[in-house]
Amino acid sequence: MKNFFKLLILTTVISSCVTQKLNITNQRIPKEIGIHLVNNANIQSDDWNYFTSATDSFINSYNLADKKFKLYTSVIDTNSVNINIVQNSYVTKEKQIRGALVTAAGILTPIILIAGHAPIIFAFWYAPRNNTLVYKSLSSNLDPTTTTIPVMIQSSHGFKDYNKQKERQKKAYSKFLTNLIEEIETKK
Repeated sequence: MKNFFKLLILTTVISSCVTQKLNITNQRIPKEIGIHLVNNANIQSDDWNYFTSATDSFINSYNLADKKFKLYTSVIDTNSVNINIVQNSYVTKEKQIRGALVTAAGILTPIILIAGHAPIIFAFWYAPRNNTLVYKSLSSNLDPTTTTIPVMIQSSHGFKDYNKQKERQKKAYSKFLTNLIEEIETKK
């Protein structure tokens, strides 16, 4: 019982960890904030259009609501949120095959263990994910420390075709944008 409580406390502490947030150190939030998107991952133009269109759609829908500030697409300037995409990968056919094989083995394992009357039964699977590594920061006017924070944007549907993977990753990126702007809106 004593070990159970130690495990419970340890799990609570580990699960309560959160990612570092952007913090505007100015006294006031400006009336307009730009979003500066940078492609340092050598993303091809078709894929890059997904990121730029998701950013533009987010800005347009955000500006329709009555918010503390307005957003705009910017080059790096004095009042901007900088989003530097440094890595972007989708699930390849090889990863899909690997995922199917590992999952099949993971599903067969408990069947074999049950048939052999094993005292412990377990299963496992592998679901490949799309990954985009982003460095987020604020311009020096908003945060003189210009802290850069890495964020991994992931989405599933690794077993779907390429276009569906891109669409799913676009939704994950849009959610990232929403969370990013909420960090700034909730400035104390």
